[in-house]
Amino acid sequence: MRKISFRLAACAVIAGAFVVSLACFLPSVARRHVFVFPSVTSGDRVVEVRYVPRHPVQGNIPRFVDELLLGPQSRRARPLFALGTRTEFCFLRGKTLYLGLSKEVIAADAAGNALLGDIALFKENIRNNFSRLDSIVLFVDGKYVE
Repeated sequence: MRKISFRLAACAVIAGAFVVSLACFLPSVARRHVFVFPSVTSGDRVVEVRYVPRHPVQGNIPRFVDELLLGPQSRRARPLFALGTRTEFCFLRGKTLYLGLSKEVIAADAAGNALLGDIALFKENIRNNFSRLDSIVLFVDGKYVE
């Protein structure tokens, strides 16, 4: 009778150690990010949650910006900018993010009305996911954008 209880206790300790190690390992693999995109049909917003690698080669912020430029995974949402928009540069100096986007951003909307809202939503996405940033300096095709 004592052998069975000892074996049961040993199995419980091993299973507990496995669960604890799994719980410690999983958060270190991926990082949770919240993406907000405009809706296709209305003026609402569509929220998506994605898990991206915790320590990507290019860095956390450039990886997030690349994911944001890829667009939504949901069919209910539309991309912020035209397809083909890419990052020309992205670096952090102190608590200021300097970010340059390609000229495809301008080609998306000739009127400029929706473009200003999309740029504001783009910056809001970055601020919500990286709260340590004080400011974001955005350039499109090498020109400063307010």
